[in-house]
Amino acid sequence: MPTRLAQSSVAPSETSTEAPKQYLITALTADPAKALKYLEKMIDEHSGAIKKSEDLGPRTLAYPIDRQRELNLVSVFFSISPAAIKPLNDKLAAQDSIARYLLTIWRADIDQTKPKAAKKATRANV
Repeated sequence: MPTRLAQSSVAPSETSTEAPKQYLITALTADPAKALKYLEKMIDEHSGAIKKSEDLGPRTLAYPIDRQRELNLVSVFFSISPAAIKPLNDKLAAQDSIARYLLTIWRADIDQTKPKAAKKATRANV
């Protein structure tokens, strides 16, 4: 007799009401102002709240991307419902002005210094 898998008692509409999580998008782009504007627009369209966005400046790449050896790095910290991540990710993948991007969950405080940086600062003061 085949075994039946138990069906989830949670309706699909109930999973979309999850509490927002914090995320970080870092992207390499030739035009940082245009990329930041696009990222902020996409996050707003998916009912997200932007916490911090910044242009981290040009970066020399280890290998060329689209025949470019130097691209600008931008980052956006934001909170959004986990259900909105899939459509946001799909739209980012189709965007031509962003050469590469990384979307990650951010669990730490945005303004918190990294532990290694804090240790270096205390060693320098000693």
